Amino acid sequence: MHFHLPKPLHGWREFIGEVGIIVIGVLIALGAEQVVESWHWNREVAGAREALGYEIADSVGQGYEREHIYSCVEQRLDLLAAIVDKAGETGRLPPLGSPGSTPFRSWVDATWRTTMAGQAASHFGRRELDVYGAIYVFVQYLQQLSPRELTVWSRLDSVAGRGRAIAPAEVQSLRYDIAEARLLNRMTTVAGIRMRQAANSARIPYDNYVVHGYSRRPNSYYPICTPMRSAPPAHYGAAPLEESVNNTRTQPLVLPK
Repeated sequence: MHFHLPKPLHGWREFIGEVGIIVIGVLIALGAEQVVESWHWNREVAGAREALGYEIADSVGQGYEREHIYSCVEQRLDLLAAIVDKAGETGRLPPLGSPGSTPFRSWVDATWRTTMAGQAASHFGRRELDVYGAIYVFVQYLQQLSPRELTVWSRLDSVAGRGRAIAPAEVQSLRYDIAEARLLNRMTTVAGIRMRQAANSARIPYDNYVVHGYSRRPNSYYPICTPMRSAPPAHYGAAPLEESVNNTRTQPLVLPK
């Protein structure tokens, strides 16, 4: 059996040449690895931007919706204020249907929270993250307003019924509720507008198809924009979201693929 021993290097030039080949090979391998890693994170960031664009679009659409029905809400509260003032004079509520309520919306930020908790966030630009953060400050603020608004409209539904006596203390309580509902309507509308302005000013891309799903709805879609129901419920204790269960069944939730 014959063994072939490596030939000894002759001189520094040959040695440096051999080392150079190894170094170049290592650099090429490292460079290729960096290219692959950069490509991977570019894809991750692009996917995160797309998901954020869909999520922001939903909130921008809801903001358009609130701006669109702002006057309807104010007019309904004007009507309720007049009814309560009259009841304060007579001591009785007339037969009334449900006054309706503002639409209950979720103002989702799950994609933003997931993105910030993952490694992809470190591959966004600093300014880009600041802009997204500013948008989601409004989204999270609207999350806090939404249940408060639903609660106050639930209290306002207490006027719906076949007519009853009303004490001065309840009249005053309903006036407070009307004032709170006005404030929440204005705060919600302003926050929705500011959120959209922030996204548009920074040229943050979002899905306009989702936005149009809200912005193109006619006034007749919203009970708050249609005449107040004339037929009172059979019993006192009406509440908002009366059709929510049926609507949830007939309009299934479809998540983006």
